[in-house]
Amino acid sequence: MDKQKIAKLLLFAIPVVLLAGFMYSMKNTQNLKNEIVDISEKTKIENKNNSKIENIDEVKKVKEEIEKKEKEIKNKKVGAEKKVKEESEKKNIEKNNKKENMETGKVYTTESGLKYEVLKLGGGNKPQITDTVEVHYHGTLEDGTVFDSSVQRGEKISFPLNQVILGWQEGLQLMPVGSKFKFTIPAELAYGQQALPGIPAESTLIFEVELFDIK
Repeated sequence: MDKQKIAKLLLFAIPVVLLAGFMYSMKNTQNLKNEIVDISEKTKIENKNNSKIENIDEVKKVKEEIEKKEKEIKNKKVGAEKKVKEESEKKNIEKNNKKENMETGKVYTTESGLKYEVLKLGGGNKPQITDTVEVHYHGTLEDGTVFDSSVQRGEKISFPLNQVILGWQEGLQLMPVGSKFKFTIPAELAYGQQALPGIPAESTLIFEVELFDIK
């Protein structure tokens, strides 16, 4: 091959080599750019994930604080309710003790105006307003006139406590089974202005009542 052909080949080959080199360089540059983009995107994703984690942690902390406050409020409420219950029970115990310590022969007066005297104090349970009771009774007016008496008939009587006069409703709930009380019942706790056979209107009634049983 003569020098002239070699020169021509070189003239053709050099641009091809340069072009190939340029193309390779461009490819590497593009790959580098792609890698940079990938790294950038990955960094964004990681930052975003980290931000989410931080947000989750913050939400968790806030939730824990709320739960802590709610627990404190609940505990305070339970404590307050317990205290109220204890105070109520204490008052009831004192009230019951006061009633249990009633003295035989002494006359007591309730807030409603009912007067009662303990003739005999039993040791049984006290009836509730919804109970049925079994009793003996002897009823008189203030002048001693007898208007009704199961004692004279010789027959005890049973009745629902919520179906008798107010004075009986209140009075019998003070009586333990086995007790005998004397009640002085003002007209407003008896029949008021209503007149009945043997009982004039506005009469104060006096009963001796003995409680035998609660049914």
